[in-house]
Parts: sequence; structure tokens; C-alpha cells
Amino acid sequence: MGTPLSAITGAMANAVQCFRYYAGWPTKIYCTTNPTDPTRFIYALREPMGSVV
Repeated sequence: MGTPLSAITGAMANAVQCFRYYAGWPTKIYCTTNPTDPTRFIYALREPMGSVV
């Protein structure tokens, strides 16, 4: 649609970086509590988000 090749090349590189970033998140999710004051208990509730497009 008239987009210059240099613009598409940059857009594709950004898309690849985005996919790699989000594909790496499953390896970084830990089931641990967050550090806080000993008188409190704070935790992260992990729930499925469903389909993400």
C-alpha cells in the first residue's frame, strides 16, 4: 500500500522483539510471596486472562 521498505523493515523488527518479549514471560513467573513487612502477608494471585490477541 505504498509503505517504504525501510519502514516495513523497522516495523517487522519491532514485532519480532515484541513477540520474543512476551514469549519469555512464562519462564519468569514464580509462585512466591512478595517481600514485605513481617506483620503482613501479600501475595500475587495468578489467574488466566483468556485469549490475548
